[in-house]
Amino acid sequence: MAYQAHDACDRHIDECDRINMWKMGLKNLPKPYEEPPAVLPSSYIHVSKAGAGLLATAYFCLPKDVVNSVKSEAREVTSHAITKLVSKLQVVKVFAKWCRQVTSTELMILKEIQQQRRGHTEELPLIELLAWDASGPAPNWIATSTMPVCCNLKSLARCFNEMPEEFIWLVYTQIHQALEFLHRTCSIAHRNLHMGNVIVGYPEPNDSNLPKVKLLDFEMSERAPFYGSVLSEGLIDRDTEGLLSIMQTIIDDSSLECTLCDWLSSAHYPDPRCTSKICSFHKAISQEAVAYSTCDSKFLAKLLTKYGSYAKDKLDACSETSRMHIQYVILKTTKAKSKALENRIQELLSSPDDNSSRVCNVQ
Repeated sequence: MAYQAHDACDRHIDECDRINMWKMGLKNLPKPYEEPPAVLPSSYIHVSKAGAGLLATAYFCLPKDVVNSVKSEAREVTSHAITKLVSKLQVVKVFAKWCRQVTSTELMILKEIQQQRRGHTEELPLIELLAWDASGPAPNWIATSTMPVCCNLKSLARCFNEMPEEFIWLVYTQIHQALEFLHRTCSIAHRNLHMGNVIVGYPEPNDSNLPKVKLLDFEMSERAPFYGSVLSEGLIDRDTEGLLSIMQTIIDDSSLECTLCDWLSSAHYPDPRCTSKICSFHKAISQEAVAYSTCDSKFLAKLLTKYGSYAKDKLDACSETSRMHIQYVILKTTKAKSKALENRIQELLSSPDDNSSRVCNVQ
């Protein structure tokens, strides 16, 4: 399931979801959205729908105790109180009843990731497991972290041509870091890496740094034991293909003149704006995408060796102009949904305490 972050109106089920479910042996799939309204855990207050897929529906929610705490501290609704609650948003993912026999895998994977990340001091480009349903053998719901200002790469695709070069290296390095952690540290293959499962945004509404990139959705994930073996490579290859596809799409849709270079004949147009590293990177991933059978973790390591240092230097030296422009594009893309979230939170702050819990049953 690839829920679309900040896309409450998207009721489209990606065809790849049905293919994935068929591969898992689940036949006679029900038609989407025929189930009764989902029921959120009583400890959360519904804010808005985050999206929906074949296996689950995701909601932006706030912990009820956090809302009550902010309401008791603030005697009146202020922008500070709204911003504070916006930064506390979580995503509660409620699983469809008919598929709960397979959703326990996602919880197991997220628990493993959570366990392994405790030894890392740096922030990882992965969503965090915050809470889950423990009432039975299979979870009815899980709660994960999110970012108050975010969208997925699929929603941002129409603006790739507005992004500076630094955005390309940011997405590449962050997804690579996520895969490196999953593969080497956790022995886990994501297996469903595409633009709808990567969100870009800011952990704080007024953040002026480069945005964060987070990988989400682990419903199709599997353990990939014995890293470097034929067994694990077969599972990991799909993640490599996903990363290459994402990067190729971003570069193809960007406005950088180097994307016009004919990489098959290595002919470069003499454009002064052409960035040789981007041309070389584009050529490498395009050729690898064609050579489907060699799409493995070894290639990811080679790619990082060749371009990792340059990407890091480029991001470290990112100008304020580039940072502000990236922020402008993301804020423009998320403006309507972010405003809706703020309005809803303002309603929660304005309502009596006994009304804030009435939205447990989500319509």
